[in-house]
Amino acid sequence: MAIGALATIASLQAHESLGRDFPVLLDMADRFATPQIRNVATVGGNLCHAVPSADCAPPLMALGAEVTILSTGGARTLPLESFFEGPKKTALRDGELLTEVRIPHPFARSVCTFERMARSYVDIALASAACRLSIDEGNSISEARIVLGAVAPVPLRVTEAEELLVGVPVATVTDDLLDEVAARAAADARPISDVRTSAAYRKHVSAVLVKRSAAEAVRRLGE
Repeated sequence: MAIGALATIASLQAHESLGRDFPVLLDMADRFATPQIRNVATVGGNLCHAVPSADCAPPLMALGAEVTILSTGGARTLPLESFFEGPKKTALRDGELLTEVRIPHPFARSVCTFERMARSYVDIALASAACRLSIDEGNSISEARIVLGAVAPVPLRVTEAEELLVGVPVATVTDDLLDEVAARAAADARPISDVRTSAAYRKHVSAVLVKRSAAEAVRRLGE
């Protein structure tokens, strides 16, 4: 599926097939700022601004999204996780535009979830986490993608935490395992302290959000 860079956050909420195939994006959109902002804020704008707290980035990265970049020399594509190079810095070069975000067709046995923490409903995230889990025909986790937001210079995929889940039957995922996954993810976080909260709190919250996100994905797969 392709999402144009100028698609507003509000348009995601109203898109029927998006809600069917990628409900995590509707969940993200429903918690994005205020209705007024959602009517003008765009997916491309949120990504190109490249702030670590951007809400669109973690779920799209967890879904394995790619971005299409256009210039007079032609088009190129990048995995979204390679698009961010630092706070407010992207892989866009002079004369280039982000034109669309492409998401692979969803796996039939896959679930993606998103959690965020903010000082209030309309504030930017203090920390966020997205988790996508896929299972094979034996109901074991065949792929895991966990992405943290607002706790590193760029949205951060935590591969060592993911590896703890791969190969585990969904029915045997325990609370202790989820605690271990959350702790491993938080260990990779590199948050800062600012006027909103401390680095220590961001690291703590990132573990909480990873556990919530992964636990919800496991619950849905179990159904």
